[in-house]
Formats: sequence, C-alpha cells, structure tokens
Amino acid sequence: MMNQKKRNRPRVSLSCRKRAIKACTPCRLRKSKCRFTSGDACQNCRNNNLRCFFDLVKKEGITAEDDTLLFGDNTADTPLCSVLRNFNKFFPSVSLTRRHLAFLLQLIAENSHHSPAGSSDNITPGQPTLTHPGGTSRLSNEGFLALAVEVVSQANTDIRQLDASLMVSHLYYDIHINYDHAPLLPVLNQFPNQSEANSLIDTFFSVGQGNCYFLHEDSLRARVSEIYHTKPNWPQDLKFVGLALITFAIASQYPCVKDNCDETGLPGEVYFKSFQRLLPNILAEPSLESIQSCLLMAAYLLPIYGTKISHIYIHQAMRIAISLGLHQENTNKSFPIPLREVCNRVFWTAYINERYIARDLGYPEVIPLADVTCPTPQQMLDLDERDSRQISRLIARKDLVLLSEHVLNLRKGPTDPNDFRTACSRLQYWKRTLHPDLQRLDAEYMRANTHLQIHYHLCWINLGQVDLMKAMQMYLGGQQGGDNIAEAKKSDAPSMTLLASCVDSAYKILDLIERLRQWQKLETFSHTDFYACLIATTVVLLDSIIHPHKKAASRVSMALVALRYIAAGNNHTRKGLDYIEGLLDETNRVLFDFCSPESYHDITGGTSLGR
Repeated sequence: MMNQKKRNRPRVSLSCRKRAIKACTPCRLRKSKCRFTSGDACQNCRNNNLRCFFDLVKKEGITAEDDTLLFGDNTADTPLCSVLRNFNKFFPSVSLTRRHLAFLLQLIAENSHHSPAGSSDNITPGQPTLTHPGGTSRLSNEGFLALAVEVVSQANTDIRQLDASLMVSHLYYDIHINYDHAPLLPVLNQFPNQSEANSLIDTFFSVGQGNCYFLHEDSLRARVSEIYHTKPNWPQDLKFVGLALITFAIASQYPCVKDNCDETGLPGEVYFKSFQRLLPNILAEPSLESIQSCLLMAAYLLPIYGTKISHIYIHQAMRIAISLGLHQENTNKSFPIPLREVCNRVFWTAYINERYIARDLGYPEVIPLADVTCPTPQQMLDLDERDSRQISRLIARKDLVLLSEHVLNLRKGPTDPNDFRTACSRLQYWKRTLHPDLQRLDAEYMRANTHLQIHYHLCWINLGQVDLMKAMQMYLGGQQGGDNIAEAKKSDAPSMTLLASCVDSAYKILDLIERLRQWQKLETFSHTDFYACLIATTVVLLDSIIHPHKKAASRVSMALVALRYIAAGNNHTRKGLDYIEGLLDETNRVLFDFCSPESYHDITGGTSLGR
C-alpha cells in the first residue's frame, strides 16, 4: 500500500522542493532538515553562522573534538583553531582535524631533534623491542610478533611497476609508502667499514646461503657499495638497509668473522639489533624485501632458538608471499623477466624451508601444493653469472622436499603398497640422477653439497623412525627379543626395509659430519650440522641395542666429538648435547644388562659405548 502511494505521489520540480536533494554536513550531523532558499548556504547554516559544505564526514564517525571544529565553537579562538579553519577553507576535501595537526607538529618536533650523525639512542617512539624470555633485551617477544602479524595480515598490496632497465642491477620493487628516514641515521652508524662488509658478503654467499636463494649477489654488492659512496645524510632505502644488516648478522655466525660480537657474545647481534629496529617498517607493506627479511631473520634465529621461533618468521614470509600472489603463475607477468625469476626463487625458498621445519614440528601446510602454480626456478644468465650451481642446488632441494612430502603422506595412512614402493623408488632415483657437480665434496662447495646429501638421508630417517621405535619396543618388551625381530621381518618386510634404510642413512650422515669436521667445515651456528648429527646419533644408539656392532662405538665417539665442538661454540645447543649424553648412558646400561660380558667387551672395546 505504501509503495502504491509513493508511485502515485505527484512529482515536485527541483526548484519547488522545500528540502535539499542531499543534506550538507552540518545539517546531517545535527540531524536537521536542510533547506536551500538562495545563495551557496542552507538556511540552517546561514542562521547559525556556519560554513555550509558537503561530503566531509569520515566513515568511522565524528568525535567531539571534530564537532568543535565543524560547528565553530566561538570559545575556542586559539591559534590552532585559526590554522585549522584557514586550512579547511582552502582545502575543504582534506578535512584536517585537531588530532591530525597535533600529530604533524609532533613529527616535526621529533625530526628536528635528530642530529645529522645520528645516535644509537634515537629510537622511534612506540617501537617494539624483541625480548628474550630470560629477560635480556634480545630477539623476540609477544608484542613484536603481534605487531608483525597485524601489519602483514591487514596491509594492502598496491605495487608500483619499476623501469625494466633497473631490474638487472637492483632486482627489487618498491611499494607506495613514504618512509621516515630518521631511524636510518643511528642504524647506518652500525655498518662495518667497506672492506669488512665485502668480507661478510663473501661469507654469506659462500657459506650462509647454502641450498636456498635469499638474495641476488650482484645486486646486494652493488647497492651496499652505493651506501658507502653516497653522502652520510643522503636518504637510503630502508628496506634494503635492513636486508644488508641481517645479511651481515648471518655471516657473522661463521668462524672467519666471529669477532663481530657485542658484549653478550652472540655473533652478529650488533647488526641484528639494528635490523630489528627497521623490521616493523619493512613489514608495513607486503613486498619482496619483507619476504626476504623474514626468511633471513628465521635463518639467523634457527641455530640460536630452534625451530619454533624460526618457524614464526618463515610462516610470516609465506603469508606475505601468498598475499602478493607469488605462488600463482600469472601474478608477475607484468614484471621484467629477471624480477619474475627472483620472485619464483624466493617463494620456493620460503616454501621448502617452511615445509622442512613445519614437518618436524607437526604443523599443517600453509598452502596446499595443488594451489602452487608458479614456475620452477630455472637458470638465467643475467642472474647466475657468478655461480650457476646455486640455482641447481635450489631446484634439487625443492624436488627433494616435494618427493619426501609425498612419501611421508603415503606413509601416514593406509595406502596401496605399490604406490608407496613407487614413491620410495622415485626418492632413490633423485639421488642417482643428481648432477655430478652437486655430488662433489671438494673444498669450495663442500658444505652446500654435503647438506644436500644430509637432507636426503634425513628423509629416510623420517620414513623409518617409526619402525625403529617398534623394533625397540619388541626387543625390550619380550624375553626373546631376537625371535620377535625375526618374526617381524617375515610378517612386515617393507617395515624392516625402511628400518634398514633409516639406520644406514644415520651412519652415512655421521660419516658426512665427520668429513666436515676433518676439513674444518663444521660450523657451530649451523642448525643442519647440529640437528642432523643429533638425530643420526640417536638412531645409531637405538639400533646398537637391537643390533650390537663394533662400528656403532666408533661412529658414536666421532659424533660426540662433533657435538661437543658445536656446543662449545654455541651454548644454545647444550641441551641437545645433554640429551645425547643421557641417552648414551642409558644405552650402555641396557647393553650391559642384555649382553654377556664377552659380547659387551667385543662391542664396546672394553669401555662404555662412546667413551
């Protein structure tokens, strides 16, 4: 009925209407009827001596402070109100408020207090710090992580295209954001001299980057050189300065540059603390640099605080990459080809590192592999002039992670035995078809190629560790352990095959670790060195109970030498060493109880195992 009345209501011409088509802002705020009689102001604004304007109401509402500005409080004739009124008179579309002006004045005051040389005490107000759980000012705390999650999850992805001529030299793209360069002044003072910086970069790319792809070497070197050749007060790219600092921090973890420690004794912490001050600004908008920063931060923290803390930042890197669409094939088609390839490499580095750590922690995957459509990294002359094998190692590591994920998923639930055998065969085929350059263990690429083989053997340990524990339970739980094992071999031959592969891979890992130690390539701040040695030693000790053998004693003794060397240079690994020593004591006790004195003497050489 109401609709019928509206349809039949006679139309009124605009000139005869009593109310305006759209109410002005003061009338809307007062909830008054807006009537225009003549001129450029409505009747209410003219009667109340107000400025009549439109479309200045903010979506989040008007505060009482804004009401005073809009309605012209005659009692507030302060200079600030006069400035606001004059500004809004000439720029009515901006709608400047008292809060805005006060904030601008605060920023101007803060910037005016910074000296050209900068100071290490000039920290941005409200900037979070990373605090170690023990109370010392270091690394991560909940407030900083909450801020990182907030800015990553809520930021937009408005990306500006770069000139194609700049891609080969810089290989970075920027975001529409105006950075405050004031935090860079004290940070740049923490930079090493240029010769030390070049040495740190050499160490990072020869040792620190390993089988991943974090940065393009030529681009990093060129832009670091620019920092030293520009004027001290010249504005620098905040994101790149952060990448350079975290690169210096990672390189400082290796023996040749371990003098770059502060009073806490943690290598590279001087650079890391400077980097952490810039990280909130780097994460303010998603970008390639923010992904690289999270990945490098995770790499720095991994040998210090383990996988849980490191995974937080790798997970953030994956979220940023997904928000930018780097996992999709057609997202970066407008980018120049070199930049497109760098994006693919960085994404796959984030993916394989996230799966490597999340799998050990039992975390679900961030994104299903079926949703990843970006191309596989490939060789490119413009990017790989220095080391063509770097990208080959990345591709091999990616294929290994995907194969191991597939095999482990088949291992978890009921599946066709033929499918599982086929997947295991593909894993073995990966090793047989590995490029000869990636199997060489010469001095130049020993660590990178050795780690690639270690990761392969860790896959077999992950596959067979369940069978190892079952065999341990059968052996220790029954009085006739040998008979139980023999029966298990007949009833479940595939499990026994995986058990044998698991133990064999553990021995090979210990041989690789010993080779690194003999060549003085074993690193105290390498998670792969310590974690692989720890896991392999555990497997050998457990297997020595089921299958006592002389070779277990020699391998365990070598492993303890390596673990004690790492723990002596990295106190954060001490708990892992204590765990192995405790397991070793228990293994010796079990062997002594289960074996005859003659057999125990033959196995251990007359002393305790590993002593």
